[in-house]
Amino acid sequence: MKEMGLPYRCLVGFSGTIFHNGIENTESSLNKKVGMEGEDIPMGFKDPKFRILIVSNKFQTGYDEPLLQSMYVDKKLGGVQCVQTLSRLNRTTKGKDRTFVLDFVNETEEIFNHFKPYFTYTTLTEETEPDMLYGLVHEIEQYNLYTKLQLDEFCKLYFDKRTKHDNEEQFILNEVVERFRGKLNEEEQETYKSKIQSFCRLYSYISQISSFGEIHWEKTYVFLMNLNKKLPKRDNDRLSLIDTVDLDSLRIQMIGTTQIGMVNEVGKVEPISGEGGGGKNLEEEKEYLSEIIKLINSVFGSELKEDDKVTLTMIEDSLIHNQQLNKILKGNNSEGSKKDYFRDEVISCVSDVYSEKYDLYNKLMSEKILPQLVSMLYEKVNRENGRFTK
Repeated sequence: MKEMGLPYRCLVGFSGTIFHNGIENTESSLNKKVGMEGEDIPMGFKDPKFRILIVSNKFQTGYDEPLLQSMYVDKKLGGVQCVQTLSRLNRTTKGKDRTFVLDFVNETEEIFNHFKPYFTYTTLTEETEPDMLYGLVHEIEQYNLYTKLQLDEFCKLYFDKRTKHDNEEQFILNEVVERFRGKLNEEEQETYKSKIQSFCRLYSYISQISSFGEIHWEKTYVFLMNLNKKLPKRDNDRLSLIDTVDLDSLRIQMIGTTQIGMVNEVGKVEPISGEGGGGKNLEEEKEYLSEIIKLINSVFGSELKEDDKVTLTMIEDSLIHNQQLNKILKGNNSEGSKKDYFRDEVISCVSDVYSEKYDLYNKLMSEKILPQLVSMLYEKVNRENGRFTK
């Protein structure tokens, strides 16, 4: 912009540091170079001399700037994050009538499907019923794995902010875990875990919008949240080796110009459910991602950043909702052919983060990670789409 003599400059928003030509650059240092005063980027962006904001995993949600008119997207977007990100443009102001998005990587059909549930307005198919908490608490207590005395003692220690009581708290939880192991068979253990996870999920949701005055519920919630972290997980052998494929090339190609038209229908979102056993197990859903993160951390000896975990989730979500991929997986091709096609799709998704998450890209494409990443995601996607039995 400076070389072209343009009368405006751009700001940047990113976490951490970037090394370029031997110089360490931060968000703050780069913005100061172009004349932004202070650290408040949203406020600085209101200055007419700044017309462009380049971001990496920032300002995708909660950023309210009516002057924002255009968006250039070079990363995969999915689910609610897709809706929230692109909806940064929907604030109105005088003279703003030519809003547009230039998207380099997302498919038209994917964007349509992500927006569809929320178009016009969204309704719950039915109400979330607080009375379900009574039933869940009753069902959980019928297992007799802990006493009221243990519940009260744990909460007394937990809420004592003057002194740490980690050992005493863990002692109480360990006693319950031992009863869990000794009294319940495998099926009962899974049902019990599902019920306490359902209670915790439902209570944490409803308690944000309603005051119960039920001290026992609050105590039970705190106790079960901590207990759930200690209960043993199932040992599933999900790892198998697949031959590694090297990435040959990257390609950017003009696909086309599209206007996405939405049908004027009410979107529907299912309410928070108190059901256990038959519903999706949140702990189980997280296990695949946790295994991938543990694998990467063990190989490279460093912890993934939070935005890296978001990227992994988006890769997984993209594969699950890839309609063409799922047609292949449910077709009559051999299992080997399906795995080969799936492996190529994983590599394609990983390649999408090349420019923005180069370090994560290198880790995922390494010969120690890629085969197992493909294997775990292959089972995950097939399970989510009903091909493998859960």
